[in-house]
Amino acid sequence: MHKKLCLIIFYFFLSIPSYSQPTDSIITQIPTQYQNKTRRYDATQYCDTLIVENKKYIVTKKELKDNFRNYTRGFNDTIVYNGDTLTTRKVRQLVVKNNKDSIRAHKNVWTSILGGPSYTPESSLGIGGAVILSFKTNTKDSLLKRSTIPFGFLASVNSTFMLSGRAEFYFKENNIQINTSYGFSYAPNNYYGVGFDQIDKNYKSDSTTLYTSFQVKFRPIVSFKITDKILLGSIIDYTYYRLEDVNPKMEMDPNYIKYGDEFLIAGIGLNFRYDSRDNNTMPYSGMRINASSVAYREWLGSVSNYTYTSIDYRQYQRLFDRRSVLSWTARVDIATGDVPFTELPSFGGPFDLRGYDKGHFRDNTMGYFMTEYRHMFGSEAVYNHRRPLYSRLGFAVWGAVASVGPSLTEWDQAKWNYGVGLRYEVQPNTNFRLDIGKSQGAKPLIYMNITEAF
Repeated sequence: MHKKLCLIIFYFFLSIPSYSQPTDSIITQIPTQYQNKTRRYDATQYCDTLIVENKKYIVTKKELKDNFRNYTRGFNDTIVYNGDTLTTRKVRQLVVKNNKDSIRAHKNVWTSILGGPSYTPESSLGIGGAVILSFKTNTKDSLLKRSTIPFGFLASVNSTFMLSGRAEFYFKENNIQINTSYGFSYAPNNYYGVGFDQIDKNYKSDSTTLYTSFQVKFRPIVSFKITDKILLGSIIDYTYYRLEDVNPKMEMDPNYIKYGDEFLIAGIGLNFRYDSRDNNTMPYSGMRINASSVAYREWLGSVSNYTYTSIDYRQYQRLFDRRSVLSWTARVDIATGDVPFTELPSFGGPFDLRGYDKGHFRDNTMGYFMTEYRHMFGSEAVYNHRRPLYSRLGFAVWGAVASVGPSLTEWDQAKWNYGVGLRYEVQPNTNFRLDIGKSQGAKPLIYMNITEAF
């Protein structure tokens, strides 16, 4: 009886995985408050797993950083760190990085600063950047997305100044989302006219197209999650315009005369969004469909009565490996009623057909199709483990076609566009891009920006 009991106890202890014993409080098991994993908690935020010579250690990130040399004998030992077999040199680098990330994870408010050169045909060469504040509206919910409040700025050599952002707030387990666009700008613009007939007869110059626009914008969208990928919401849009330094030809344009050099647009509407993308800023897979309709009315304070409807479709498909993507997008905008020329559907600029001036072509309806291939160098494994300089570099090529018209059945012309670009990752999933776009009968235009076109 005693022999059988001893054998049972002996085999029981043999079946237990081998763990090293804590010595002088250097090695720490997962703290009690972190042991019970729930749907809204991930213990790896606080602890690392280390295996050296088949001995397994579970230790908090800070203590592993402070006492790293106590775990390894040689500088080139091969050890297993959180499931990856790496050299001691690389593990040491990751331990320091992960400890910083762990410390940051305990802070509710994070601050990030981005900056660099900027260039568009409209604003010329300038300095742009952003300050981004992020936080959780409920610190007890570990799966709640972080809300962000960005403040982007641009100052250029041709007296352009912009301060704007798009804040995102998440509440109630991400079931309530508020996206708010805001900002003001003082910048030169070009107005070629309305419709192909008028636009094609005009040419760009200080006396025929140039004017200066001061704009203040506030546009919140409050959305409620219907399913994991579908949201329905309401829109409020208030935008104030003041036009200055209007050129002589524009002063004679009936579209300008009708509304004058100072007016307000105000509207309310509905928004539908389907979104299955793997991330918002640099997707590699998934689809996004956004449809909205906003009614601008005089009783809200708007200068005129009109309705603006937009449908935007975007698709992303991985190619070759994880860091290559073929993307395509199609968009249709329709404006009906008494529409100010500043609000007419248009294309051209850094976020659609790069190669045409911003808003070059405009009319009551607009549509375009664009496809782009983006590739970042280096495999995903190399990028995640070592992140060498070349893995932060990449390129892009694109082609597009677009049209405008008084109605959807009157698109009697098409404008094409193509281009190439370089990419440099300034932060994970955030690229600085240098694009060169070519359009029909025009010289190539250069764009420098942070974030992708779509």
